[in-house]
Amino acid sequence: MFYNVAQGTTNHLARLATEHSVIAEYAGRAHHILAHRWRGWRN
Repeated sequence: MFYNVAQGTTNHLARLATEHSVIAEYAGRAHHILAHRWRGWRN
């Protein structure tokens, strides 16, 4: 059970790092970020 929690935390932090790097890349290209951390519907 501890492994699942640790894996979930690792995945969450990896997603956050990816989002931040994309935001930084877009901002560096003078794009405006209108929203972040948006989630759509899952099937």
